[in-house]
Formats: sequence, C-alpha cells, structure tokens
Amino acid sequence: MRAAQEGARVVGIDLDEPSIASAVSIAARRFPSLEITYVNGPLEDVDGGFDLIMTNEVLEHVVDLRACLEDVRKRLRPGGTFYAGWGPLWYSPTGGTS
Repeated sequence: MRAAQEGARVVGIDLDEPSIASAVSIAARRFPSLEITYVNGPLEDVDGGFDLIMTNEVLEHVVDLRACLEDVRKRLRPGGTFYAGWGPLWYSPTGGTS
C-alpha cells in the first residue's frame, strides 16, 4: 500500500475471486482514499507495463512457470524490477493447496 500512498498506480491481480473481494474489503477499510485497480484474472489480461511487479506465495502454484515468468518479463518496463516471495513448498507435484 505504500506505493499507492506515494502516488503509484497499483494493480492487484488474483485468479481467485474471493481473494480479490478480501483485498478490496481490507483496502477500503484501512486505506479508503487510495486508488487501487483489482483484476480477477491472469496477468496476460492486464494491459500496460509496470516498473515493479511483486508476487508473494504465487509461483509455487504455477504449472507453467516459464510462461508465467515470460508474461512478467513482457510487462516490466525497461529497468523494471521483479520481486518474488515463496511460502513453504509442499511435497506434492501440484502443491498442497491445488
């Protein structure tokens, strides 16, 4: 939220509609004056480029990681940064929550 507080265009993306609804609710309660766009769909549905793309506990659930990272690369502007955070990996080919 700090980026939005400092005037950045912020886009929250998730494939899970309840997760988007939760993010909207939390942001509306905690940061009512911030303008944040939410997309319930894959990254390839998002138009435009970004200076920063962040993921947290996402990539361990992606089946085609190479294609996902290529989508990230295509949407990063020149000099852009990609940060990825991982949760604990599950002992299953498709992850413990899939």
